[in-house]
Amino acid sequence: MIREVGNISIIGIIEVAGIITVILSLFFVGYEINQANRIAVVNSEQAIWGNFATINELIMSNTEYADLMHELTNEDAEFIEADLEKVRAFVRRMANVWSAAENSYNNGMLTEATYQILYDDLRSLLITYPGSRATWRELLDIYPNLNSGFFGYSRELLNELELRDRLEN
Repeated sequence: MIREVGNISIIGIIEVAGIITVILSLFFVGYEINQANRIAVVNSEQAIWGNFATINELIMSNTEYADLMHELTNEDAEFIEADLEKVRAFVRRMANVWSAAENSYNNGMLTEATYQILYDDLRSLLITYPGSRATWRELLDIYPNLNSGFFGYSRELLNELELRDRLEN
């Protein structure tokens, strides 16, 4: 026999309690998913900043590499043999960092603010180190289909900087 309290049965009370429990569980699962996504975004951003920190540590700890970076501030710098390969490696490293950032952003793992800062970083690098521009152009020529995101922006920026330099000279 099912016992009733007023017009409500015990089974009805248990069913309502069960529904409330399921709803609360779904809210908790949603909260956990949100937390996991936030952690993933933070980890992605920290990995990108870690790449930049590694490059900065290399420059600070290696005088030869610091001298090479200083040479890149000269627009007319020309590099041969081992130094050229170091410049190429630097450009590829930066391209990989920005490519990873693009991928992270496209998959929702990078904030808009960080994404925009990385565009500023690309611009800063090409302005601060004009001696690297020929190597950037070489990389972009090797991969002509890289036209979106950072690669498309770097093509436009290189053209803009070359035009600006021609007008100044």
